[in-house]
Amino acid sequence: MKIILDVATPKHAIFAAYLEPIYRRKGFDVEILARESTQTLNMLRYFKLDYKVIGYYGGMDLTEKYIATLDNEINLLKHILEFGEPDILWSHGNVAGIRTAFHMGIPVIHVNDTPYNIPVAKLTVPLSTKLVTPAAWSISDWSRFGIDPGDIIRYYGIEEVAWIRRMDVDREKIRSRYLDRDERIIVFRMIEYKASYSLNVKPPIYKVLEKLSRYAKIIYIPRYEEELKLASKIPNTIILRDVVFAPELIAASDINLNSGGTMAREGALLGVPTISYYFYNKITRFLIKHRLPIWYIPDIDKIIRKTIKILRDPDKYRIDSKEILNKFDDPLEVIIDTTLDILKQ
Repeated sequence: MKIILDVATPKHAIFAAYLEPIYRRKGFDVEILARESTQTLNMLRYFKLDYKVIGYYGGMDLTEKYIATLDNEINLLKHILEFGEPDILWSHGNVAGIRTAFHMGIPVIHVNDTPYNIPVAKLTVPLSTKLVTPAAWSISDWSRFGIDPGDIIRYYGIEEVAWIRRMDVDREKIRSRYLDRDERIIVFRMIEYKASYSLNVKPPIYKVLEKLSRYAKIIYIPRYEEELKLASKIPNTIILRDVVFAPELIAASDINLNSGGTMAREGALLGVPTISYYFYNKITRFLIKHRLPIWYIPDIDKIIRKTIKILRDPDKYRIDSKEILNKFDDPLEVIIDTTLDILKQ
């Protein structure tokens, strides 16, 4: 059996790192095909994964995105024709991969947790053989895009449980790399403003960082090159230019401040005080419901006040989240089981 892991973002690369050895133990020949985009290839190298680049990121212009998708489809088609069809393709919503697999009659296991990414959902969800998603999203959240409700596999938990549950973090060792022992630390990342679901959205978050830099060292994890000029003007800030596995850094921090996507969820699962300044969806509410330390605060002044309050005594807000994590399903097990069920059909 052969499976293609279709990797288009750093998060997909993390998924691939944890899925690849499991698929191999199940007897699969695993091939990782990657799209060259922000830090994706660096993350694959970080996990020492073998991969082949067959695509690239289309940027912010819609025409560029479309051209990139078409080029990536052609590249994938040529690859399949040269090296043979896989028995199944795994994807996290990469339009080029899913559309090509559908045209070739290759079953698709589609793992996704962003039904609000409407452009991508419209182009991928109805073409998926099975869709694996957190139960926080309802059947109707996905079926409106045209997939049969019976092909939607929901599990109790969120995607990031897959690697947070498997982490073994030495918090003090990580802290010592970046700051003095008693120094406060804030981990920050900007919203993915080139993604189709947040195109050109740029909250005035730099004003927040400038003020908070008086109270703590900021570790800034940039997404795009153009952020570096603005980030470099923020006092008391370390800009990480090398790839990092963000959950390890978050685990060592006092506050995790970002838009509310993957890193916010990772922080909440790790029990680290986390502020989301943009996203407030069903996943965020699911985490709040389970009393994990995450707050949605879109107002600049309120973010500053809340952060300063937490910084006075971070341990008061940090929690041991192991018991909560154990309540959730393992997404990797659900993905593997769903893959095997598809191949039995």
